[in-house]
Amino acid sequence: ALGALYDGNQLVVSLLETKHHEERRIARSQADALARVSFECMVLMAPLLQNFGENFGEKGSYRRRISNKLRHSSSLVGARSVSTIDQDQLEREKKLDKFKIASSSAREAALRWCLSVYARIVGESQRVSLEKGPGKRTKRRADENALAGAGTPDYRSVLDGDSPNGRCAGLNAESQSLLKVVRCLLFLSPPESAELSSFLNLTDSTNTISDEQAARIGICCDYGIDVTESVMKLVLDACKGPSPAVTKLTALTLMEHLFLSCTSGRSASIAVKDAGIVWELYDLAVYQRPATRDSPTQSSSSTSDSDRSEDEGSGNRIRKRKASPVGRDEGSPMPVPKLAYPGLWWRVTSLALAICGTDCEGIGAELWKQSSTLRAIIKMVTSGRYRFPTVDCDAISREEMKRGEADMREKESRITEQLFLPKSSSKSKRRKKDEDIHEPRGSRVSARQRAKRDRLIALQREKEAALALAEDQRRKKLLRTAQKSIMIWDPRGSARKPPRDTVGLILSVGELFGLA
Repeated sequence: ALGALYDGNQLVVSLLETKHHEERRIARSQADALARVSFECMVLMAPLLQNFGENFGEKGSYRRRISNKLRHSSSLVGARSVSTIDQDQLEREKKLDKFKIASSSAREAALRWCLSVYARIVGESQRVSLEKGPGKRTKRRADENALAGAGTPDYRSVLDGDSPNGRCAGLNAESQSLLKVVRCLLFLSPPESAELSSFLNLTDSTNTISDEQAARIGICCDYGIDVTESVMKLVLDACKGPSPAVTKLTALTLMEHLFLSCTSGRSASIAVKDAGIVWELYDLAVYQRPATRDSPTQSSSSTSDSDRSEDEGSGNRIRKRKASPVGRDEGSPMPVPKLAYPGLWWRVTSLALAICGTDCEGIGAELWKQSSTLRAIIKMVTSGRYRFPTVDCDAISREEMKRGEADMREKESRITEQLFLPKSSSKSKRRKKDEDIHEPRGSRVSARQRAKRDRLIALQREKEAALALAEDQRRKKLLRTAQKSIMIWDPRGSARKPPRDTVGLILSVGELFGLA
């Protein structure tokens, strides 16, 4: 038996000291072994409560088993006095509270190690790039390389109610390996799961988890890690900088798994009071423009005055455009605002909705005032009527919401055409073909020759009109497809209408976190 001097928290922190592991590189097998040792150290931190040994091997909530046992004990006449039972219960609660505080510190150390050291070991950040979009891209010809836009939006989430607990939507093998280790070290995987057995390398049927170990793991799972601002900062900081340890898609997926452990009926909770962390959360959905020959890879953002006047020549051109009465040249591109991936943006919005429900008078009220989209989503969830504009709007408010959504879609359509659709060359082709038609000259041109030339021109025009119509229809179809792949990043702007594919996610979040 472990003595009272055992400090699992200090042991885990020492084992997973980030600075030590960053200085010396370790192999993947060594990192996996270190993760398993840290897991065992945290398991041994769970209090082994007496009088409940016969329930160690059973599945289900350990706290529920304690409650049932206490009710059964209190019904026994003459067994023990009520005061003795109350004293034992208080003693257990003290042990569990002490365990939760220590285990939370150890799990934060494990999360920091996973996002800084283990992520780089598995090479997660080198394989997935959000520059190509979080969704699948269709194969096109070289001259149509951008017609798929930023990729098909992926609204799948572990919080949508349709995905299994281990769903890793859009992640590759390296990212899934990282997520599996994080889930096991944070005790997000139940003791009987195949994921935990694989993590512990229990490949042989003789190597199984003992009843006592299963009970300790059950306590660790029941008393999960709280989603605090410090935990969220760990995840958000891991995907920042010039060489992030994880991608934004991986960070968002991990955040969703952490929120899942805080749903109704579980001991873990969401403790976020600063609205600024929510706006940082929206940065996970920012669209990254791919690198081209003319411009390097960069985030889509509003063009500032300093960016437009980096040198004297560009400043002179801007001043000429401002002084010109005609306005912007037809060929000059419009400033591109900050853009977002729709799939990631609405998944972040669902997390912000869950945060609003944890403190309606604090951060919930603050986000209600600052975000029109969150305000509309909250009204939909609480009323149970998913309509846009919301059912409480009068005629003026309804028209204002419709006009705001229409304006945003019109801007997104123009931006999509500028970023992804190639310029139409039908006019230049038409001029060239007109020049190819020989026009007879001289005084001896007969009426038959003129009539023949007119027929050829008419046929050529009809062919060009048919080709132009087909090209126009093709471009409109491509524009509609590409427009679905991006949206303007403005969480504090006008209210946005949720896409049809997000209704299931919003419904599920409202039910999981008791918002409806």
